[in-house]
Amino acid sequence: MRRLLPFLLIAVLILIGCGGAGGASRGVGGPSAGTAEFTVVWPPPSDAKLIPMASTAVKLDVMQGANRVATAVAVKAPGGAPTTVKLESLPVGNLTVNAEAYPQASFDGDLPTVSGVPQAKGTAPMTTEAGKTAKITLTMASTVVRLAISPSPAQVQIGVDKRITLVATAYDAEDRVVLRLPEAQNQWSIADPAIAGVNSRIGTLEGFREGTTTVTVQDSENGKSATATLRVVKEATVDRVAVTPTTSNLESGGSATLTAKAFDTGNTDLGFGPERFTWTTSLPGVASVDATGKVTAGEVTEETSVTITATEPTSGKAATATVVVRPAREATGRIFYFSRTSIKSLKPDGTDHRVDEEYEGTKLPETISPDGTKLAYTVYDGNADTRWIEVWISNLDGSQPQRLHRFEWNPSTESFGLTPHSFAISRDNRRVAFIASDPVRRERLMVVSADGEPPREKFATDVSGGAIQAPVDLSPDGRRVSFRGFKGAQATIVSVGVWDTGSNQTQLIGEDVLNARFHPDGQRFLVTKRSPVDPLTDSYVAIMDANGTIGPEIVRGGFYGFDVDGDGKRIVYSRLDPGGFQFHMYVAKLDGSGETKIKSPPEDNLPETILVWSKP
Repeated sequence: MRRLLPFLLIAVLILIGCGGAGGASRGVGGPSAGTAEFTVVWPPPSDAKLIPMASTAVKLDVMQGANRVATAVAVKAPGGAPTTVKLESLPVGNLTVNAEAYPQASFDGDLPTVSGVPQAKGTAPMTTEAGKTAKITLTMASTVVRLAISPSPAQVQIGVDKRITLVATAYDAEDRVVLRLPEAQNQWSIADPAIAGVNSRIGTLEGFREGTTTVTVQDSENGKSATATLRVVKEATVDRVAVTPTTSNLESGGSATLTAKAFDTGNTDLGFGPERFTWTTSLPGVASVDATGKVTAGEVTEETSVTITATEPTSGKAATATVVVRPAREATGRIFYFSRTSIKSLKPDGTDHRVDEEYEGTKLPETISPDGTKLAYTVYDGNADTRWIEVWISNLDGSQPQRLHRFEWNPSTESFGLTPHSFAISRDNRRVAFIASDPVRRERLMVVSADGEPPREKFATDVSGGAIQAPVDLSPDGRRVSFRGFKGAQATIVSVGVWDTGSNQTQLIGEDVLNARFHPDGQRFLVTKRSPVDPLTDSYVAIMDANGTIGPEIVRGGFYGFDVDGDGKRIVYSRLDPGGFQFHMYVAKLDGSGETKIKSPPEDNLPETILVWSKP
């Protein structure tokens, strides 16, 4: 019997105002059309609920008979908060909702798409009636129909030091890999415990005496199981060794991990880990290899082939793989920075300095677009009768200007209702994000569009800690806005806030983080983490993942502006010199190596707080 997962991605579907007039939507309703909001409630972490943790998106299809009348994708927000999507123009009548949970989601502009193999499915009827609200709960079932153990058959030698660990993989009805089960999901057992023992949670085998038995794994979530033959021998006989992949291509500074396996005369994988093999390289200066099979490419001036060998020391059997190392590609794009009266740029190697735009008067440039072609700026009108502030975007040379938003003067308070600052432009140049402050410094995030979409706002009071501070950045897909916020019992921990404009969800991650820029992969951040001793002159740049875990420092010092190149392999930063009096601009690889000064102190010795490495 197929086991239902009652807490798996419970979808609470609330129909709102069905029968009312439908607006623009992804549905196909007519005059008697309504709107539905679908809220996916993601369960909290649990050992017994693997698939909800592995799934990141739910695809919803609304069907009228055999016809799909609407579709939507609910993407899991950071932290697992409920996700709500809205479908408009749904026809009134009897409908069916089909839901599928997927492991990956990506975005094409604002529109999310799913990929991978569905991990759970569910169907529920839905009836829409004019002027009524309905609520249904949709429970999904795992798509896993069978498990498989690897290696199978398995072989282990007698002795504690000869242990091997098995892996269980889950497949669906089309024999596609749904996922590989982690230890928390497995229940391993041995048919004859006198011959071998197995860790019931992680599948590690230990042979006790020679013989043949079976090992079984059962998935605690859906009850599926698999069994493999297990042979226990005094001494394994290695017949051959294989290394995969057999060919790899790396740029200087890149790395890849090779996998070695040993097989007996019956072609049974002996289950040896990477530490069982001795790894060597034919050209250590070109490509090194460690005890786990990780290959790291060195600096080369021309394409060079290296042979990596894995040897099983007891038998002497060995196998090889070829790693082709190529010179690292030259850094591309330009690095833009602001001086008092102009926008300037230079190449990443420090050459070709130029002035891209000069400004004066009421026009104040705010930032450059990621591709280096657009300028976001504000214009102030100081006339006593018609005071206003406007947000504009144009080409870098000032051509094709477009007004995006206007803030009016408030005569009663003798101030602008809101003052914009700290800008970011999306990768597609369609959106501009910024912070808008009222006269008493209560901030809100705003996103305005060059396509005429209504402005979107996130108030500081909606954020844990009640703070929205500069700097601001937009994710590569233009959907998420990062800012500096506060969390903790007293709202004293400086963190990175992430506002998802699609779901309107906000998350605070990391601790003691001064600034953050999205990495080009859209999942990680380049951050500066402050030193408890002197955050002005002693902080460091590092990579932070989507969970707020901060990696090792890349470079250290007193940092102001910084950005990452389009490949996510190099960074540019403005740093205070050790004496604390001058600012210099540097480029380095993302691991901190190869630091090169590309510009000495600017002519006015102001820190480049706005640095943009264009990503063509």
